[in-house]
Amino acid sequence: EIEFEDTSYPGAWNSREELERELRLRAQVTGNPNLVIDEEIYDPVARKSGVAFHYEGTESNPTEQKGAAFFELNDKELIQKAFVVTENDKSGESSLKILKLASEIIESTKDSAKSSVASSPELPSVSSDSSTLPEKYFEGWNQRDMKQAISVFGQDVEYDDTAFPKPIVGKDKLEKHLNICADVFPPSFTFVVDDKIDVGNRVMVRWHVENDSEELPFTRGCSWYIIDGGKIV
Repeated sequence: EIEFEDTSYPGAWNSREELERELRLRAQVTGNPNLVIDEEIYDPVARKSGVAFHYEGTESNPTEQKGAAFFELNDKELIQKAFVVTENDKSGESSLKILKLASEIIESTKDSAKSSVASSPELPSVSSDSSTLPEKYFEGWNQRDMKQAISVFGQDVEYDDTAFPKPIVGKDKLEKHLNICADVFPPSFTFVVDDKIDVGNRVMVRWHVENDSEELPFTRGCSWYIIDGGKIV
């Protein structure tokens, strides 16, 4: 038995037969664009492997999609769980405007439902010496402390959020981008780390987004980080 989840599809496949059938159907519809592995890491102790990749399309089906995949292996070094995520339509700016409106509605609804309830407690800090830099970044983000969040990045960082048309280059520009995102996300939205692969200079993190501790649908993701000189670059 396996669990193969591709976030482009509503459900996971739970057997090799199901997965093979799906892959054959995809090949008939989309052809076979070339999958190029850009980066790969492997933790033999945890038996976890991760890759960052991009597609090189065919003439009939051009594509420039990027993605990432997170694998868990069994004791025979075969894949037993797979989580694959590919970039969306790069409508990041438009999505932020929509999210801003949604955030205002969410907060308005909360305000109208309030009675004599004490103010919400601060989110707990989960940072520790064993936390990876990406986890510390998420912690800063969840606290909406962008100074803390940005502190883990190098000065010339390249931050490629595939929801947006182009990578953001430079720590100052990234901080501005994060503040814009923080302004449109409801305060109750938090990132939760589900799993990670840490091999020192490469870290892959699998995560999802929650609203008031309830998982939001279609918000699961996977991020790849390169570490140099104690900073994310």
